[in-house]
Amino acid sequence: EYVTTKTVLGYTLNQFSMDEKDGYLRIATTSGWWGENINNRLFVLDENLDEVSRIENLGKPGETIHSVRFVGDYGYVVTFQRTDPFYVINLSDPENPFKEGELEIPGFSTYLQPLNDQFMLGIGFGDSEGGTNGIKISIYDISDKTNPVEFDVVTFDYEDFGWSCSSATYNHKDLLVSLSKGIIALPFSTYDYSPEDGYSFNSGILVYKFDKNDGLSKSGFITHDQNTDEEVYVYKIKFIDQYFYTISDKYIKASLISQPESILNSVSLPEYQYSTNQDDVTTD
Repeated sequence: EYVTTKTVLGYTLNQFSMDEKDGYLRIATTSGWWGENINNRLFVLDENLDEVSRIENLGKPGETIHSVRFVGDYGYVVTFQRTDPFYVINLSDPENPFKEGELEIPGFSTYLQPLNDQFMLGIGFGDSEGGTNGIKISIYDISDKTNPVEFDVVTFDYEDFGWSCSSATYNHKDLLVSLSKGIIALPFSTYDYSPEDGYSFNSGILVYKFDKNDGLSKSGFITHDQNTDEEVYVYKIKFIDQYFYTISDKYIKASLISQPESILNSVSLPEYQYSTNQDDVTTD
């Protein structure tokens, strides 16, 4: 049944920018695109979508929201232009929300996922004077809301790995997290270029172990293609019992969770040939 429509200033980043708790809608928005007129806000609306409260000007001048996550009475917001302010917003009193904690570190997270009451996972990029310098995996310790800290971090610097990317930075469904098995896994691709050899692609799945005391440790890299001139898009990892199943547009591979780099079996998928007519798709 239709009830009402209301408008708030700005635009949302994604589905995680909105959340409902106890009849209140919390929503984080950004107004403006460039320059000093940018304003990041957090609104609290009641069941009639009337504004109950708001926080203005989250982040430093020129910064925009890059990730948001609401968990219970708290909201977590990352803004970015040159550093990564990670804000902890106390929403326990909907009429009086306030910024309870703040952390500034290089780079930024484009996706936040709570691991438990103590840790928040961030997937994003390292910083290079306002640009990016590689995929970054962060573990934030949020047990003390007044003083969040970066518990552990792994950055894949472009200088060491070549240009790198992961679909988990923009599609949370490509990320695998299992606290019961202590694993965090995500697609990871790199490529280099030389005038003699042209482009060289490497793609697969990064698998890390996570321990609440020791932090992140690399478990392995499930390779789908190595040193090839063809980019293979790896987009999913799942597990059943003690096995990993990883999927790209070229293979489905199976490996043990305890030894992810040891491929037990690999199935090659049919090659798709696309025409300009979307109704005309053939396979070999």
